[in-house]
Amino acid sequence: MRQRVIILISLLLAFNLSACNRAPQPREFKSEAGRFSVMTPAPLEEMVLPLETQGDKIDLHIFSGQLGDTGYFVSYWDYPPGLVHPDRLEEMLDASRDGSVAKVSGKLIREGKLTLMGNPGRELVIETGSQTGPEIRRLQGRLFIVGNRMYQIMVVAPKDQKSRPEPGAFLQSLKLLGGQAPVGRASPPAEKRD
Repeated sequence: MRQRVIILISLLLAFNLSACNRAPQPREFKSEAGRFSVMTPAPLEEMVLPLETQGDKIDLHIFSGQLGDTGYFVSYWDYPPGLVHPDRLEEMLDASRDGSVAKVSGKLIREGKLTLMGNPGRELVIETGSQTGPEIRRLQGRLFIVGNRMYQIMVVAPKDQKSRPEPGAFLQSLKLLGGQAPVGRASPPAEKRD
């Protein structure tokens, strides 16, 4: 009898320890006001920062969550009316990319073009930190211009962190709600990578 109890306790401990090592199950997070959804492994909380850019006031909406040493972020802001034109989209994506690199005092490691429902975007990998300063962190992100709105989705983690599926799945999970159409187009196609 005692041996059975010991075996049962050992099995329960082994099950509980293996459950602790499992990756968290992503959950859908929706922002009706932001008109997007993502599958996130960490709960996201919203913060709104009022900003002034070139004389215009905008609200920067940031949704952030933390899981261990990895941060998950989605943000968006609306450009003032009349600022976004189809012939300036690449220039605006360049400016957003450059702003992201400068904001973290980082170095652009990789960049690629992609689309989300016909909307132009960029995929970025940025490294920040130095050998003499704080640990080197890797920022993986995507930027999209949708109508007059800029979306950014990013994951920040230590550079030497072993590859985990959550960051890539999080970045790929961004979906637009409410049939948002691209600038100058009527019917959005499905996501593709260029």
